[in-house]
Amino acid sequence: MTMKFKATRRDIKSYYGNKIINIGYCQAPTLLSYEEPTSYCAGINGWDCDNYEINGVLVSTGYRTIKGKSNYKTVQKYEQLAQKHSTGNSFLDAEAHKMAVKQLLSSMISEMMQANV
Repeated sequence: MTMKFKATRRDIKSYYGNKIINIGYCQAPTLLSYEEPTSYCAGINGWDCDNYEINGVLVSTGYRTIKGKSNYKTVQKYEQLAQKHSTGNSFLDAEAHKMAVKQLLSSMISEMMQANV
């Protein structure tokens, strides 16, 4: 487990440019369940969002995300697909679930980056 660091919105936007996807708080818990946030942003009221770097794209999720590409319907479609891959009690089922969820997350990111949102 790596430790996430505090980042500023300005630095994140400067580094990632148009490679940012924002997802509202708790809209994709299954999709992000196997990922570790690399950074977080906080303001005067406390925590704003967690940021995940996935395939060179920043995924920002929280109460006050870093603005980027966003499409609620696309996120919900992939989140529902990830939830359908629920695991049984076997270790092999858990590993297969993890790989399926990671693939769905990767597909969602690709679809959202290609769309003109």
